[in-house]
Amino acid sequence: MKPESATRAHWLGKLANLNVARTAGIGVAPHKPLMLFSVMDLMETGVLRDRWVRYNADLVTRFRDYWPHVNERRGNQPEITMPFNALGGDRDAVWKRFDEHGNPSKSKLTTRLCELDADFHQCLQDPEFRQLARRLLIATYLTPPEPPSL
Repeated sequence: MKPESATRAHWLGKLANLNVARTAGIGVAPHKPLMLFSVMDLMETGVLRDRWVRYNADLVTRFRDYWPHVNERRGNQPEITMPFNALGGDRDAVWKRFDEHGNPSKSKLTTRLCELDADFHQCLQDPEFRQLARRLLIATYLTPPEPPSL
């Protein structure tokens, strides 16, 4: 296992380099950062007690609560199934994706359960890491005036 500081640096580096859509006029897609905020919120409130992130009302509510902060720029409805599935892709790989039966999933239509990477989960348990991660995600993927509202 990597030393703690190297593991933290690795994960902060991954968070700073998420595979996000970049569109002229509306900027960087905020879906993955908002999904990560939602997961961190669930961890902080004790709803997320293990490495398993479930596609359920708690997650959906958290994600939708963040959407008004970016809605003016984005101008569309929140799409939660995309980042829930995509954060398990080869490039981002913060978790492994499964369908409702526990089988591997590669489609946003079937992903209903995700298992956080063990090292990432360990990092997320640290309040200082979560604060650093939030600041990094805001600075990297959001556009003023969005960050102050978060």
